[in-house]
Amino acid sequence: EILFGVSGVRFTKKGGLMSNEIKAVLLGDFTIPAKNWTIKLNGAPAMGVPSSSQTYLVFDCNGFKQVNVNADIIFPRNVIVPYDTATHKATDGRVSMNASALISSGFRDLILTANGNAPFAVAGFEKFGFGLTNLVVDMSDLSDNTSMQLPAGYSHPDRDGSGRWRGVALQNLTVYFPKEFEKEWGTDISINGVIVDNTGFTGKVSYNSATGLMFTAQKWQYSIKNFNIEFLQNKFVSGGFG
Repeated sequence: EILFGVSGVRFTKKGGLMSNEIKAVLLGDFTIPAKNWTIKLNGAPAMGVPSSSQTYLVFDCNGFKQVNVNADIIFPRNVIVPYDTATHKATDGRVSMNASALISSGFRDLILTANGNAPFAVAGFEKFGFGLTNLVVDMSDLSDNTSMQLPAGYSHPDRDGSGRWRGVALQNLTVYFPKEFEKEWGTDISINGVIVDNTGFTGKVSYNSATGLMFTAQKWQYSIKNFNIEFLQNKFVSGGFG
């Protein structure tokens, strides 16, 4: 049984007619069990104005208008496992990620956001860890994700005159090296401000190491302690190393 509560009815006068908008919020969390995966729909603890962190429906006099689904996705351990960045090893438990999708007019109006609560590793390949922050999949023809910020100098990829952006964006992706690499490679590689759309790849890849990555060129030895390379819509912007 899934319980929704009507949180508010708004009446407006338009052209001499009364129109209304009804918001129905999920009361309490609802878990959808599966064989290995678990999805928990996040609801409101009590009646009130629904927020993006909750699951709710919106109706008006024309019928269905909008749905916001907020859920915690709990992954099975045969897919990904929790990863400890101090020991560089997989740990017990299961990985949980929060995802929110806003849909107004079918899947052509889909905006999905996701966040990883903790670093994780791929099951069976557990020496490398990964962490992600603020993943956005915007496929909407009607609206934009308000948290999406395009970098300076970015040429808007709009092709149909709507002025709306579509694509995949990721605020930060971190790759954690295995412990065997720690002495020479350092700690991690970060990929920041990743944007993938129909104009290409945008993002900055950076690496930092306290000890430096050692190289030998004939009789000369040197170490790279940091480097970065940046692309803007598939064009090389800048790069550097120390």
